[in-house]
Amino acid sequence: MCANTSSPPRRARRFGIQGKLTSLFVLLSTIPLLAIGSYVIRTQVDNLKAEQLRNLKNDVAELREKAASFLARVEGETRLLSRTTEIQRLAENLQWDSPVRQPVAHAAAQELLGLLKDTSAYVRVNLLDATGQELLAVVFEGGKPQAVPPDRLATHPFNFYVYATAEMKPGQIKFSPCEIRHPGTGRIVPAIDCILPLFNQQNLPTAILVASVDAAKFFELFNVRRYPSGVVLVVSAEGHYLYHSQKKTDWNRLLALQEEENLLHNYPPAIVSRIISGSPGTITEVPSRVIAYAPLFSVGNGGGSRHFFIADVPTATVFEAIRPLQTLFILGLLGIGVLSVLCGHWMARRFLRPIQQLIVGTNVLREGNLNYTLVLQTRDEIQDLVDSFNAMVAHWREKRGIEDKMRQFITDASHELRTPLAVLRGEVELGLKGEPSPSRCQEALVSCATQIERLSRLVDTLLLLSNADAEKTGLDFKPVNPTRVMEEMAEQGRILAEDKGIEVTIVNEQGVALLADEMRLRQLLLSLVDNAVKFTPPGGRISLSCRPVDRQAEFVVSDTGTGIEPKDLPHIFDRFYRANRSGPGAGSGYGLGLTICKWIVESHRGTMDVASTPGKGSTFTVRLPLA
Repeated sequence: MCANTSSPPRRARRFGIQGKLTSLFVLLSTIPLLAIGSYVIRTQVDNLKAEQLRNLKNDVAELREKAASFLARVEGETRLLSRTTEIQRLAENLQWDSPVRQPVAHAAAQELLGLLKDTSAYVRVNLLDATGQELLAVVFEGGKPQAVPPDRLATHPFNFYVYATAEMKPGQIKFSPCEIRHPGTGRIVPAIDCILPLFNQQNLPTAILVASVDAAKFFELFNVRRYPSGVVLVVSAEGHYLYHSQKKTDWNRLLALQEEENLLHNYPPAIVSRIISGSPGTITEVPSRVIAYAPLFSVGNGGGSRHFFIADVPTATVFEAIRPLQTLFILGLLGIGVLSVLCGHWMARRFLRPIQQLIVGTNVLREGNLNYTLVLQTRDEIQDLVDSFNAMVAHWREKRGIEDKMRQFITDASHELRTPLAVLRGEVELGLKGEPSPSRCQEALVSCATQIERLSRLVDTLLLLSNADAEKTGLDFKPVNPTRVMEEMAEQGRILAEDKGIEVTIVNEQGVALLADEMRLRQLLLSLVDNAVKFTPPGGRISLSCRPVDRQAEFVVSDTGTGIEPKDLPHIFDRFYRANRSGPGAGSGYGLGLTICKWIVESHRGTMDVASTPGKGSTFTVRLPLA
């Protein structure tokens, strides 16, 4: 065990061996690891970024294919409807009068009902003339087509469709968002119009076929679940929104404010040009966002309706899978760096510890402190030096311990022998000076006998302690009944306390088996009872108890005496220590009784505690291991 000693002053060093070894280890271990780790981080992050961008492109491509497939199906069905016999007949003979045209319109409506009976994606199918006047209409209620009666057709022309088809050529189709008020229920239904102008043989527009698709069916395709915080857009070649995922229910805003809310107003011109260029791509130049885009649908020879699909996703969302890895790698590198420093420091200290400890040990010995033991296990040549050093210190410590015990013993014994010897000397000198008489001689002899008896007890006690210090006093351990011993000590206590009228009580619980030296156990308990009687005023109480506690026999001796001051408690077991007390028992004894008690308890591998309150009494608790 190393004793707590102050380290001797050392000369200041700029950079010692320990610092050099630590720095060398850190340089040799950390720099390669940092280089490798940085390369791995950069490579992994780049790979993950590329993978995330590929995923985004694949999502856009997948949605584009779904939307294109959906619109292609609508286009095909609309073209099929435009080529039916009755629709062609009606479109070519719009110059007929209304009564003549009415049966043809009815037949065309019936033909549409037959073709649309197995579809559910449409809201309405209209046939308009070149001025936008409604010729026939089929609406869907509950997924089933119904022909609108002639008297319920719209009386005002649909000028929007006339304007939308003004510059369209034969074969071209245009898609446009709209709102439809159902003729039967009056509810507003969001829809996407598939507009197909019909031309005669002279390529003059004669009619307009409008197939309105349920927008909800179309927009179900644009659910980018991987990026819920992103924006999905479908725009025309002019930048007008056909679909906006954050405004998909606000159709009035999309339709009425196309000049104010469109792609050109929400993105820089350079980005808009790239999006509507016609080629798919990904834009990562914007710090906070990643934009993936692709052409969605186009018809005609470059002049038809063109639409583009756009996925605008926050950069943090796209690369959120990278951040944990990036953080993990950075923390790992920092951990490796810290670990390298700690390992280097630890290894340097480990290499230098034997030398440092030997230096400290020699300085401690030079100051005269022999309570120092060097605890090191080096398993090398330094171990022999450490063992020799410890053996030398142990030898010197043993010699000093013997000398200190002898010196202290002589000092204490001389101090205690001085008083009875002075009394004897005084009695003898007084007897030699005065006239001898039988009564005076008798008194002198009685006083001398008393002092001689006191000297004999003191010498016996000192001899016991001396032998205990030299470990020459053996104990006779045998099975002992502590209950019986306590009862006998209680009886002895009653005899000692009889003159002072002190009540002595005993409480013994179930019997326990104790392996002890019975004579020393009796000496221990009798000394504690004697102390209690000595320092308890008349009429007080003393209690003794014995019980098993945690595989130990607990003996308790309590009194209602004068108690012990807090400043005296740490010293009551010291040899020849006597507290400055007043009242019963003050000034009696040699201060060796509790010292002997402590020796007896420690010889039995037990413990002894004391609790005391001045003016209220003391309690001594002794615990000895059971057999």
